[in-house]
Amino acid sequence: MTGVLTSSLLKINLQLMVAIFWFHPTVKLDVPNFFGFTSQLKRGYSRHPNPYHNFLHAADVTQAMNVLLQMATQSSEEFASCLSPLDEIACVLAALSHDYRVPPWSEQQLLEIHNGCNLREIW
Repeated sequence: MTGVLTSSLLKINLQLMVAIFWFHPTVKLDVPNFFGFTSQLKRGYSRHPNPYHNFLHAADVTQAMNVLLQMATQSSEEFASCLSPLDEIACVLAALSHDYRVPPWSEQQLLEIHNGCNLREIW
């Protein structure tokens, strides 16, 4: 059930993003490539089964980012004028991918397992 819910939530979220950016005159969103990119993200989140930093969490954070951007740009002309459509897309994509391929261990556990190796080498 969780997998179905995750896929449904993310699909709705991504459709919202496409609807927002598809019709913007300065954004040339290639929808098939965008959905291919998100499919790759989903596979990356599945690489390390993580009880919290998973694809459902990514969908939640992405939705929160969407809402915050919409609220901020609608309530403040100054803030809205600072963000280009590309900035907004970057924020949303950063939210979607922020825990990509994070293993299910804490930083301390990783340091103990790998004897203080550079964490970038592990991933």
